[in-house]
Amino acid sequence: DLYVSVHANAQPVTADPFEAPRGYMIFYYQPQSRALADAVHGSYRRSFPELTDEFVRWGDLAVCREPQMPAILVESAYMMLPEQEELLRQPHHQERFAKAMLDGIREYFSAYRRVQLSSEAEKRAARD
Repeated sequence: DLYVSVHANAQPVTADPFEAPRGYMIFYYQPQSRALADAVHGSYRRSFPELTDEFVRWGDLAVCREPQMPAILVESAYMMLPEQEELLRQPHHQERFAKAMLDGIREYFSAYRRVQLSSEAEKRAARD
């Protein structure tokens, strides 16, 4: 029904990782994926106030471009920053990342279901 590619972010070795605040970001490519990206992003904003919000971004990435269903790429934190690497390594925080994604996915499906129930044509399509 949807595709979520889970990643830990990094920078090229020539980049200064401290040049700007770093944190999480969500990528999408197809317009029909934007609602999923927004829902997961909103969940990350609520779940990780300690990380910098690098926003929802359009990206010409194969994992977002190729699937025929809503598809996003989630960059949860930067593995090259020691304090964020520590978050990525600890099981408790791994569960927090997974829960943030799950909550966003649930929010996406709830919103989609409200659209399905909003008209008779949508109700028929949902049943079929």
